[in-house]
Amino acid sequence: TLYKLCRNCVRMGAISWASSQGGISLAIGALLETFREAPDYAKLVEATTGEKPLIVGLAGTQKSLYVAALADDPPGGRHFPALVLTHSHYQAEKWHRDLATLLAPERVLLFPNLETHPHEEVLSDPGVLKGRLAALLRLVAGDPVVVVSSIQAATAKLAPPGVFAAHRIELVA
Repeated sequence: TLYKLCRNCVRMGAISWASSQGGISLAIGALLETFREAPDYAKLVEATTGEKPLIVGLAGTQKSLYVAALADDPPGGRHFPALVLTHSHYQAEKWHRDLATLLAPERVLLFPNLETHPHEEVLSDPGVLKGRLAALLRLVAGDPVVVVSSIQAATAKLAPPGVFAAHRIELVA
């Protein structure tokens, strides 16, 4: 299936061989469009028609391509993924890198682990807090973003979205 997908990408101009540089040129939009035309993609989209869809069982690059293809659908599409959960922070960072390559980097946010335990009397890293707040603000605003998180980061206690939005303060310089 991947071979057929790549062959179709070459035929449609999504991939072109650059022999003078010894590499290939890749048009990501065309690659995602080709992926969307595959029969397996249509079956997966059909399976996500529920209110809270969950997709499991994809392997390798299929996962990133599927999420990127959904995220790159026209705005207002009902199949837009908002959250990708992984089993570890390492995997979340890997997903973040993969999706930032396939989509505009500003549309893919990492929701990092706090790196501290609730019983510790230590402040969390400001960079980690900034990343978490940026992701939460974009989700509450309804921006078309994909947030990638480990289960550990996502299960840390948070305020409900309505409370979070109501208590948001914007500082302007």
